[in-house]
Amino acid sequence: MPIDVRADLVEMTQARFATIAYEVMSKAFAVHKELGNLFDEAVYRNALADRLNDVVTEVQIDVRYRDFCKVYFMDALVAGGAVFELKAVKELHESHRSQLLHYLLLADLHHGTLINFGTGTVEHEFVNAPLTHEDRRSFAVEDRGWIATDGFGSNFSVSHKMNPTAQNIPSNSISIECCAAVPGSK
Repeated sequence: MPIDVRADLVEMTQARFATIAYEVMSKAFAVHKELGNLFDEAVYRNALADRLNDVVTEVQIDVRYRDFCKVYFMDALVAGGAVFELKAVKELHESHRSQLLHYLLLADLHHGTLINFGTGTVEHEFVNAPLTHEDRRSFAVEDRGWIATDGFGSNFSVSHKMNPTAQNIPSNSISIECCAAVPGSK
């Protein structure tokens, strides 16, 4: 599935992101102090962008599959690798965090900050996506304890349990334990 991020992206260390986030947050607090909490998200985005260097706003992400195309927009990308998702709402919800995480995963970036200007004081949350695109696509199936059968039949049943925290299994693996009822056995 082709994903096209319309910006030059840079992989960023946690330390570099922290430095950038500190600068962005100081500017966000200044914007909020000047404008208050009554405006639309676009007003805060433009005011914040005016105070920052090396920022691109409304970064387009195109996701394609065959003849289908979905377009997303990241609010702000600073220094090519720090994503900032801006809100002007009464309170942050899980869907806001999910949106930022979604953008990080699509862009294969690791660090972002969710900023809310819609409250009495600026709210912010850091979101990290430590797995790379390849890490998310690789997995291992643990098949210890599987019982061989003669195939599927009317007396065949399979149960499974997902256990990603099993011992000696990488965190991006899924352990599946199966039991099959073999005809004639209990």
